[in-house]
Amino acid sequence: MAYTFDEHYHVSDVTAVLSVAIPVLIFLLTVFTLYAYLLRTIDVFHVGLALVSVAVLAASVVMAANGASISVSLLVGMLAPVVVVVGYEALGHRHAAAHLDRLEQSAPASH
Repeated sequence: MAYTFDEHYHVSDVTAVLSVAIPVLIFLLTVFTLYAYLLRTIDVFHVGLALVSVAVLAASVVMAANGASISVSLLVGMLAPVVVVVGYEALGHRHAAAHLDRLEQSAPASH
């Protein structure tokens, strides 16, 4: 990222935005994969959240490629995790609770 602002190096804004967007993408996909694995379900709502998050990250890269400033592009990219938080707080926590209840009901009774 810092090489973008150093005059001795020639790093494009797109490369700089990708250097942030790719790790964020990996993190978000890891979170959704862990959710699906641990709760043994693939929830349509969470798939939608994942797709919207990926779209926000892609939009930040496209903005940088089309000449938007690196600051604006990074600010848009920072909204990808916000999408997940808002979606989970608005509706996702109910889905998670329902999945946990379902898992609890199907678990063998312990003595």
